[in-house]
Amino acid sequence: PCGFCGGSDCQLAMKGQKWTSTCSLSYNFRASTAGQSTDKCPSSNIPIICKLDGCREVHWKYNFPKHLEKRHAGWQDTIMPSFVNELQVSDEEQRRIGIRDDLRRPWLVVPVTGSKRTL
Repeated sequence: PCGFCGGSDCQLAMKGQKWTSTCSLSYNFRASTAGQSTDKCPSSNIPIICKLDGCREVHWKYNFPKHLEKRHAGWQDTIMPSFVNELQVSDEEQRRIGIRDDLRRPWLVVPVTGSKRTL
């Protein structure tokens, strides 16, 4: 879904150093600051380019778990820790954006040495 309106018809692309969207609700933002969750600006949902297997597809951060599940079977075995960190949505951010305590979950679970752990 679109990170601006939640719809499915909007397109997102990077032109130079700027993100562009066909969404009528889109607005200009700096990914470097918009990607940080704060009390004043709780959402870090920004466009991210997939770094797995030369994919290069662009997805909104909050949509990445579904992208990984659908397009990259076994992603847990090949994903770089720095990319996992880039994709994380902390428990604190989930609280800030209004997800109830009983519905908050670890964002990405990556197996490490035979056991699963949340990064």
